[in-house]
Amino acid sequence: MISAKEANKIFEIGKEFHRNGFRNLIVLNGHGGNIPSLALVTEKLVDVGLNVLTINWWMDSREEIIKISTLPVCGGGAETSTILAFTETLAAASIAGRIDVDCN
Repeated sequence: MISAKEANKIFEIGKEFHRNGFRNLIVLNGHGGNIPSLALVTEKLVDVGLNVLTINWWMDSREEIIKISTLPVCGGGAETSTILAFTETLAAASIAGRIDVDCN
């Protein structure tokens, strides 16, 4: 779960986007424990005038992920493949699918 301090940082960044003319913001959440905190941040950002869409990656894409990966999702092949699709420097393909990777 993100801390109150981290949630406030996200809120302040969103407020600055709004102050600089942005009216729409997409928040891509990759960790289920963040959902309650991000819901509160989203409500506060809506109150300042932003249109906010929060996408909870693992919840919203669960069925698709299960179709392509039978490995543990956290630190598994699906997560690692997604990151490797963007850049090879952000993930270690050598640990993809290991069940001993601690994601908590």
